[in-house]
Amino acid sequence: MGHPREFANSKLVLNDLGVKVWSPLVIEDLLPNNTFTDDTQMFCCIGEALLSNPPHIDENQFMEAVSRNFVVWRDNPLGGSHRAPGGSCMAGVRKLGAGVPWLESGGLNAKGDGTAMRSGVVGAYYWQQPDYAFRIGCLTAVNTHYNLEPILGAGIVSYLVAASIKGIEFSTAMGCALKLASEFDDLTVVPHYPQQIRLGPGEADQSPWYAIGHIAAAFCFGIGKRVNIGAFNKWNGDDFAVIPAVAAAVFFNAR
Repeated sequence: MGHPREFANSKLVLNDLGVKVWSPLVIEDLLPNNTFTDDTQMFCCIGEALLSNPPHIDENQFMEAVSRNFVVWRDNPLGGSHRAPGGSCMAGVRKLGAGVPWLESGGLNAKGDGTAMRSGVVGAYYWQQPDYAFRIGCLTAVNTHYNLEPILGAGIVSYLVAASIKGIEFSTAMGCALKLASEFDDLTVVPHYPQQIRLGPGEADQSPWYAIGHIAAAFCFGIGKRVNIGAFNKWNGDDFAVIPAVAAAVFFNAR
């Protein structure tokens, strides 16, 4: 459903009362050939690896299966070649295809939203174990984005999907997800924490505090209903980075 609107922007228009409002992006029909985006394609790659090599049996074998599926996806994408994957995803997969191990293929300053877009399937698979879904969601980011911001973004999405299926109330789930994210330096919670990158606010750094604070603020804005969509978009930004992407999802789910 999202593919026809992937690069369409909502616009401010005048309504019948002459007031500027955001125009909706309405999907009325599926495309005839049912093409879908690179995010869904990579989502399926992870889903297939969850079935063939479940991480609760061996996490390394699971990530090797994910990586193999990504390499196949690069040359033969499920659903066709109608896609525009981010540079970090493609760079990581190129390295995997050249034989670089999955623990070394991810970009250290890669902060795009691809990891969060593809990780929801982990929450669907481990819906009875949301905490473990968080861990494995984090793990699925490593082979393309080896930076705490996209790692935590993927983990939070996985946790929230699992919690939603399990029936945990959204505000409770948000608190639990952010608490897990705050334990980023505990290898039992976030595997393979990239300790060779400085913790800090710079573009080449990684900031778990920015990730947690920005997503928490988005939840507060959404649940409070005092911040309109235009103001939220201005605050949140739209730069295809992972934390604003997850924040936007949280904001609209909270509303």
